Amino acid sequence: MANSLEQVQDRYNNISSVEPLLDALRTISLGSWQQAVNKRTYLEAYHHDLRTMLMTLLPILECEYKTKATIRNIFLKNIDKKEVDDFELDLEMNKEKIKLLIVVGSERGLCGNFNGSVADKALKKIKEFDVTTKYEVWALGSRSERYLKRNSIRPKKIFPFSQSSLPTVKNSVDLINAILKEFDRFDTVEVIYNHYFSVTKYEARIQQLLPFDLPNTNEVNTTPADEPIIETDLLNLIYQVAQQLLVFNLHDILMKSATAEHATRFTLMEEASQNADRLLEDINQDYQALRRQIITREMIELAAGAGLIKS
Repeated sequence: MANSLEQVQDRYNNISSVEPLLDALRTISLGSWQQAVNKRTYLEAYHHDLRTMLMTLLPILECEYKTKATIRNIFLKNIDKKEVDDFELDLEMNKEKIKLLIVVGSERGLCGNFNGSVADKALKKIKEFDVTTKYEVWALGSRSERYLKRNSIRPKKIFPFSQSSLPTVKNSVDLINAILKEFDRFDTVEVIYNHYFSVTKYEARIQQLLPFDLPNTNEVNTTPADEPIIETDLLNLIYQVAQQLLVFNLHDILMKSATAEHATRFTLMEEASQNADRLLEDINQDYQALRRQIITREMIELAAGAGLIKS
């Protein structure tokens, strides 16, 4: 009986030692989740300003150059075939180009099936390809690489995240630069990520990054007095704005994924902490029951030794 009491006490001490760690992880996840939500709010405002700026500049470009084709390959989808002599040649080259899939996961664990959901989505997408389709997979986050390999998908490139902070704009800039450096090899660039809905809900989605649709210039109603004064090369200005918009399109995806990741981790740590409290309560009840049994046995033995009851 004494050994059982010691075992229960050891179990209680073990769980008690883990509980502060669970509380710390829960607090860290809560802070990261709230920080990601706040950053997404600022990001949406900046993203809106970039789109408005681009929608304001594009009509000027159309009036001055009569074409959208000179804004490099970012707007390849919107090129007018009649305006570009070598467009047909580009289309022929695109037939042999590669479809790039970028899978966004996490750098840390303890987030349930967060990485498994995007890996499964990537596998489903690949199975939809024709047998002649060429594709390439890049992984963001070392955990996503592990889950992709479990699905027999070998990422060609792996981009790790920081383990102590949210994805930064520099992460998005570096990735966009890596894509644009090899963009002549790719037909399309799609991102697979977990879209955040609430603290308890996310969903694996696919979003096309390149080529992206030009904003609808009809959404901006400008008068001659509202037209901007441009003192630099218009094409270069539009390209810079477009590239910034592309960066923040990607960064918005990364922040949605990070929000879902930390919300999921917070929920799991909250549940684990509550479960630890329940276990401690159950173990404490078992401990008290064992103590009562030991005291009762000792009292019976004392009474028997004094001849008060038959042994």
